[in-house]
Amino acid sequence: MSNIVKEEPQFWQLNKFSEVVSELVGEKIHYTTLNDWFNLLESKKIHWVTRVADNKRVYDALDVKVARYIRDKRSQSWGLAAICEVIPDEIKDLRPFPENFVEKSDAVVSIDQMRVQFGQDMQNLVGDLLKQEFDSISKLMESHKQALVAQLQETNNPEEERIKRQAERIADNRVRSSLRIEALDQWMKLSDSERLKKTGLFRKEEDLNKRDRFIEEYIRDNFEKKFRESE
Repeated sequence: MSNIVKEEPQFWQLNKFSEVVSELVGEKIHYTTLNDWFNLLESKKIHWVTRVADNKRVYDALDVKVARYIRDKRSQSWGLAAICEVIPDEIKDLRPFPENFVEKSDAVVSIDQMRVQFGQDMQNLVGDLLKQEFDSISKLMESHKQALVAQLQETNNPEEERIKRQAERIADNRVRSSLRIEALDQWMKLSDSERLKKTGLFRKEEDLNKRDRFIEEYIRDNFEKKFRESE
């Protein structure tokens, strides 16, 4: 199969390049996937794709080598960000950017960039939903508390002490719920190095045990003050 590079012209446009790479690796690599890979490399100033007079990209044997390397790493479950970190050390002849290169303001956004933006949007959405949920719970608890206090003031029967304790429990739960929301908000403001733990060679995820300890300590440290303010 390696004869393909020798038989075809030296340069290929994207669609033909996709066919060449697909046949060499033995599976279909869609041209949009290749385009995303090379967009990401260029956005990080790692590898430049040659242009012709009309500013269209044309790919050559070096680009085939780069594409095959990325495909091999992807087949091993490597993320694109991790691949970008190691590829300069693995492929020494990556093509440098021309000295007169100027980025266009309308440059294509890479898939990784879209994922980062999506993550930020989701984080903002979760924050808004948590606030709405907290406001709803607070109003409901306040309503129950006022009803119980009113009932307590109007009666002198043996149920008085039980109702009082129930009101106190509701107030306690309300304060704890409020502090939990505050603690989650403070936790999300911490840096990735404080919130995340390493779970693989290039993978990190939220340290749930550390988060839970952070929340419990926050509630413990602020409960008394918050409870006085709620009275």
